[in-house]
Amino acid sequence: MSTRLLFLDIDGVMHSVDHVQAIHTSAGTEYTGDRLFEYLPLLGRILDQCPDVSVIISSAWRDIYTLSELQKFFGSWEHRVIGTTLSSDALDSVPANRFRECQMVAEQLEVFDWLVVDDQPGIVWGSQIPKPELARRVFWCDPVLGLATPLVATSIVRRFLDGEMR
Repeated sequence: MSTRLLFLDIDGVMHSVDHVQAIHTSAGTEYTGDRLFEYLPLLGRILDQCPDVSVIISSAWRDIYTLSELQKFFGSWEHRVIGTTLSSDALDSVPANRFRECQMVAEQLEVFDWLVVDDQPGIVWGSQIPKPELARRVFWCDPVLGLATPLVATSIVRRFLDGEMR
């Protein structure tokens, strides 16, 4: 088990929200787009510099794809994707609070060094007003720029390498 976790949203982080479409059919939802996972190389650089970091998917994609299917989107880094958070519905949490979902997984795995990367404060915090020590665990991406948001990827690496989360 790795000693650090990166909780990762997908839309607005791994690719621009402008480049993805969610197609809803009776068979379920499918995401399509010409530049899905366009920021995977940026995530790969983070993972290559932080070999003890594993990824947990906190995106709504976890409700549509199995863990095995999600891992395939990550190419040569698929082995670093080790799980997903539970959906808010499964936690009976209204309004949604993605941060709490991530916190619960970290506690279950007894991992103290973890960060969240997302682009939607309303989903991450719900109606909660975060304490500063919790807020510093979250890195915000511009929903169009994703991981290419200036300084996000380098700041994540620095936070993990400096071990500031304990």
